[in-house]
Amino acid sequence: MLKKALLLLACLALLWPLRPASAEEGLYEPTYGSLYGPSTVKKHLFAGVGLSYNFEMLDINDLTDNVKPVGLDADFSNSAGLRLSIGYRYNGIFVGEFTADVTQGFDWDGSYYYKGKPVRADMTVHSQMFILSGRIQPPLGKLQWFSPYFAVGGGAMFGQVKTDAVVAGHARTYSNSECHPVGRIGTGADFFLTDSISLGLDASYYWGWNELDEVKFFTLTGSTAYHF
Repeated sequence: MLKKALLLLACLALLWPLRPASAEEGLYEPTYGSLYGPSTVKKHLFAGVGLSYNFEMLDINDLTDNVKPVGLDADFSNSAGLRLSIGYRYNGIFVGEFTADVTQGFDWDGSYYYKGKPVRADMTVHSQMFILSGRIQPPLGKLQWFSPYFAVGGGAMFGQVKTDAVVAGHARTYSNSECHPVGRIGTGADFFLTDSISLGLDASYYWGWNELDEVKFFTLTGSTAYHF
């Protein structure tokens, strides 16, 4: 028994230099993802596309006060949207990302009588945003396929308010466009299917500044990305 044990130890000593390197020795490379330290980042650049659903949080107190006397509520609909993104992974923790988001439009419509005349109004709030964000994505040990993050960013919002009104059969259209800063704060996660393809889920809050400070909404986005 002792001879067999010594023989086994001798075999292990001979084979030990041939074993795969471990993560603790700094040579470990994950099968999926690129989030395990500067020495193991394999693919820095990524590009993606996603679909969003935007929950309106518009600050519309003035509009609400104007339509209440005729028995209406200023309740806007939520909106679908599209996101395009490109980013660069600096190391295993920090990521820079540029996103372009377009909303289908937050809609409101109402019909009422004003001084005996029938009035119908339709209002739509559109927005397009171009945002540069920083993401923090710390590694989760060897959990290679799952990578959560926290994001903060800012950029420009192009907003447009379009109103179509019909008063006693006469149609009028009013439109106003503005471009002002916008802020973003969010969280999400990437799910790596391979080292080149990932799925993403993002939840972010956006708020406009200056003349667009009434435009605020919360967004859920599902996306896919390719890593170069």
